[in-house]
Amino acid sequence: MRPTSRLVLFLLAAALLAACLPAVASADLYCVHAGASGGCGGAGSTDEGDDLQAALDAAGANTLSHNNTVNIAAGTYTPKVGHTEFSYSSGQNNSITITGTGSGNNATQINGLAASTPAALNVDPGSGTASLSGVSIKVAGTTSGGAVLKKTTVSNVAVTLPGNSSATGLTLTDSPLTDSSVTVSTPLGTSVGIAASGASNLLRDTVTAQKALDVDNNATITATNLRLTSTGFLIAAHHSPSTLTINDSLLTLASNATSNSAISVDGGATLTARNLTVVKGGTTQTGVIVNGNGGSHSAATITDSIFSGFAGDISRTFDTAGVADATFDHDIANTASDPGAAVPGTTSYTNNINANPQFVDPGHGDYRPLWSSPAVDTGSPCAGTCLTIPDITGHARPVGFGLDRGALEYLRQAPTVNAVASEDTRFLGSGSTFTAAGTDPDADPLTYAWVFDDGATATGRLVSHTFTTIGPHTASVTATDTTGLTATATALTLIVGQTQPMPQPIAPPDTTPPTISKLALSHASFAVSSKATAVSAKAKKPAPPRGTKLLFTLSEPATVSINFTFELSGVTVHGKCVARSSSHRKGKACTRFIDRGTITRTNLAAGAQAIAFSGRIGTKVLAKGKYHLTASAVDAAGNRSRNDKKLSFKIV
Repeated sequence: MRPTSRLVLFLLAAALLAACLPAVASADLYCVHAGASGGCGGAGSTDEGDDLQAALDAAGANTLSHNNTVNIAAGTYTPKVGHTEFSYSSGQNNSITITGTGSGNNATQINGLAASTPAALNVDPGSGTASLSGVSIKVAGTTSGGAVLKKTTVSNVAVTLPGNSSATGLTLTDSPLTDSSVTVSTPLGTSVGIAASGASNLLRDTVTAQKALDVDNNATITATNLRLTSTGFLIAAHHSPSTLTINDSLLTLASNATSNSAISVDGGATLTARNLTVVKGGTTQTGVIVNGNGGSHSAATITDSIFSGFAGDISRTFDTAGVADATFDHDIANTASDPGAAVPGTTSYTNNINANPQFVDPGHGDYRPLWSSPAVDTGSPCAGTCLTIPDITGHARPVGFGLDRGALEYLRQAPTVNAVASEDTRFLGSGSTFTAAGTDPDADPLTYAWVFDDGATATGRLVSHTFTTIGPHTASVTATDTTGLTATATALTLIVGQTQPMPQPIAPPDTTPPTISKLALSHASFAVSSKATAVSAKAKKPAPPRGTKLLFTLSEPATVSINFTFELSGVTVHGKCVARSSSHRKGKACTRFIDRGTITRTNLAAGAQAIAFSGRIGTKVLAKGKYHLTASAVDAAGNRSRNDKKLSFKIV
């Protein structure tokens, strides 16, 4: 057989063999979407529909690409039947990038079930690496965590645990975390916000949990710009050789906290902290407890920090052969609570101030230092790494003459001001009023100095000035804060005319009541007409009398009300006039008056009036007998006639 023939046969056999082998996904991009794809994935991607677990499994098993991406479109994803959580692992040692759309509006949300164990999402890339971003994780069960992540770079992830949770929001091993949050609904139960081990960096993360940050298992953690809120420990660092370095962070311990301290360092752990603001709503806890328990050597070094609201700011404890070291330098703290030589260990308390830190508005969570705070410009003379770390709001520090103590730098920002004239135009000789509205971003008090274009000056937020010449005039105000920074604004007013015109007299209010006079009936005795008398009607030309006419004269336009009472005989019983009956036959005769209703005529003109009265009020027929009417009037100003007019008549 020729060589070329052998080659052809070999290629045909290889093609047949390939056709018989099971297909293996070759894509390195997997797309997941809850509804229409909406552009998720793209050319060359594998569309997994709404099956997130299928995408994670395919990425982990891909033998043709060791760097895979799972794009998750906006929507809500819950484990399918047969699964209790989402998980990723790779026997191929693949690396994976898991990307959602974010945790705000148009979010990618992963739902954890009550049975999710240990968490709603578990990522372990083996000897590969992983990244997770743009995902919201919402957990239903109180024993289920948010995510367990190993060797995963995490950013923009928001975890929510239910109230009374006993789980951990994020469990991190060798996993840096940036711009993420863990929130436990109240009550916080025994929840843990972040449990970190291995080598991890935490940056700009926010946590609310019973224990906000737990550092354990030979961890080496660097944390910057954290916001931690807790009813237990804000930070708990355990076990040698675990180390935590934390900078420029705000730690808030709730007033109902149940722990004995805000920060606990024990079991041989080491804490190094700089520029913390640690605050407490009550006064029963200690700021930091360093515990040389289990014969360990634990240590805490805290610099340029503020402790506020605690019974004491440092305490050290130990058991057999244990050692507890503590260093406080350039802090606002009460170090007198240290037990001293009773606890083995080295202590160094230097350059500290035990004083009110003077926050802007601590009652509403504003822990910026006021201009008068002892924290401003009094920090340590740092010339190294601390000068490269921004404060918790992202501002470079130091600002001013030195580093401030605490997590927030006093920024020395200039104020802003507006000037307003009370009126755009004033007459010559009339005073003009000007108002300044100033604000200072540092909450500094402001002073106001005015200069008018005629050379006059004034001080204060609200001032008045009289210009002596006609034409446009200006008033300029300068607002100055306590550091001397200023802002200026100008108001304009126009002075016109030689003098202010005399004010026109204002008509006095109408206090004269209307009067009804010449009240009479065209027929004092009449039969009931077949036509009803309207209860309320506007003035109109009176109809021809059918029963009688009420005749009267008005002194001014008014609304007239005429009330009718029916006169009946009765008998006096216990001082009251009641109708005769079988039980009230005897007694002194008396006269009863029964209200039968009122008719009203609105907006009658002044002068003679005639109102037709049929002997009916509305459609209600008045019975035969003797009646009395009372007429009163009310004008448009609300004045009521003083002497009501009365007449008697009879219906026969």
